[in-house]
Amino acid sequence: MRTEYRNRATTTLAANYQDGVDDTITVTSATDFPSTGQFFVRLGNTPGTLLRVTAVAGAVFSIVSEAFPDDATSGQDVDLVVTRGALEAMWPVRGNPLDQSGFTWVNQGGAAVTQAAGIVYFEVPSQTTDIRMRVITAPATPYSFTIKLRTRARADSAQYAGVVLRESGTGKLMIFYGLGSSQEVQAVKFNSPTSFNSVLASVVMKGVPFVEHWLRVTDDGADIIFAASVDGENFFDYATEARTTFLTGGADQVGFFANVDGSNGEMAASIFAGDLA
Repeated sequence: MRTEYRNRATTTLAANYQDGVDDTITVTSATDFPSTGQFFVRLGNTPGTLLRVTAVAGAVFSIVSEAFPDDATSGQDVDLVVTRGALEAMWPVRGNPLDQSGFTWVNQGGAAVTQAAGIVYFEVPSQTTDIRMRVITAPATPYSFTIKLRTRARADSAQYAGVVLRESGTGKLMIFYGLGSSQEVQAVKFNSPTSFNSVLASVVMKGVPFVEHWLRVTDDGADIIFAASVDGENFFDYATEARTTFLTGGADQVGFFANVDGSNGEMAASIFAGDLA
């Protein structure tokens, strides 16, 4: 979810707020505040409670407690502020750090993943053609999963990482990645993590491999759409296919993957940001 900012956005509470009980606050006026995305506010109580606002419906803000929890009373200030949480949501620019703690392994093998300082670090040792992936149950359509990543790989071997859609009942999957050795963006179908099926699209995209870039897969309920970006704002659609053409029952898992398609070197991917929405 994108973090939004406004200058001098301030109002007051129109009703009491009870910490640990209420998941919303009601304000006197939401006029100066963002209406989409997320933002952070400080209450005018003694500790200066910090809240993350995740949705706005009129004068009602859906909130998550950020720091300094305490109750607040009607009439106390509500000010939009830049907090540690806001800055961490900015890092890296255009994207929120990916929390993959709820993801599970499929075909882990010798792969390993760590999460620290807002970065998911995904390592795969030397191997031959095994898609190692971390997935989570896909939400109801329509949805998109976007990651910002950079890969470290040997130039003499096909080593890549990106986003994946999977149909758990059949084990089929579709992956989308930037391939460093040939500077291509590819969408590829697999019958299983070890069984190649076919290439849906392969397009040369200079400047993507080995630099930070964004990959996105979207399931809009009718089609699967693979898109990439070099700035995180402007995406280009590289491949589209009806969602049940290959994954006949539709994808029920989404996540990220890495692969070393050869036995002459390991690879790693640093995932700086990720959004599933």
